[in-house]
Amino acid sequence: MLIIGDSEFSEAGDAGRVIAQAQTDPSVARSSTDCAAQDAQQVPAAGSLYVLQCEMAVVSPKVAAVVGSGASTTCAIVLLWDSATKLCTVAHLDGSDTEGTLRAMLEPHDPTHALQLHLGGSYADENGKGAELLLEILQPLLLAPARVILMTACVGAVNTVPGAHTGGRYTHARPRQTAFALDLHSGTFFPAAFESRGPMHELRSLRFLRCGAPDRYPNVIDSKSGCFVIQPFQYERFAEDVIKMGITCSDARLLQMLSTSPHCEPPEFCDDLRGAFRFMLTNPQFPGP
Repeated sequence: MLIIGDSEFSEAGDAGRVIAQAQTDPSVARSSTDCAAQDAQQVPAAGSLYVLQCEMAVVSPKVAAVVGSGASTTCAIVLLWDSATKLCTVAHLDGSDTEGTLRAMLEPHDPTHALQLHLGGSYADENGKGAELLLEILQPLLLAPARVILMTACVGAVNTVPGAHTGGRYTHARPRQTAFALDLHSGTFFPAAFESRGPMHELRSLRFLRCGAPDRYPNVIDSKSGCFVIQPFQYERFAEDVIKMGITCSDARLLQMLSTSPHCEPPEFCDDLRGAFRFMLTNPQFPGP
């Protein structure tokens, strides 16, 4: 069940109504517009956890004080936080296995506790990819046994600088914010600038670049030790000439090949892709024989 203010939504077809209510509910609308307008807060490496696209995490304050993700344009960053236990589940969703991932995010929480939901990313792109993903995200939450309270929806039009014609040129719409974090102690959700994205992000990036659905969205935190873990996965290696082209080609070419929003990716996007290509080139098999 999804809750916005005094309204409850629990039917399979309620996703559109939820989006409309989020735009008019005073509390949700205010928190969402405030989030979109804020300057990103610096998040130091110590005490923080960053999940990449196609990763999720189940995190308590014993593991990290702040959790989140970034580089989200048409993707969505989803956080579910229990104010009683301080447990948080977070994922960076790109439209692959959305329903299964949300089920996995709900599972660690006590179903008798209300959960606070924060959404970030998924700007109103011209192709409607962000809007389509939002509907996919809301569907499993509507049918969830837990009471899920929408707190922030910094997505869609709220998180979009509209496109415009200026001086005979068209400027594409772009997201206002692309990185978000949650303070696990206070429950504060905010736009973020992470100092660190965690270990071996070149290897981890291959999970969304060249990995099938069964290996996507692992929990990157070991439940017993609280350590960061890169779960085993298989990736389909590009042909060597394609890898070398990816390393040497222009940013514009790389964006056209591998981005859903080539005009508004963050500055590190192309460098990160090249790092993943270099890893693939030097590791035809990983972890190797």
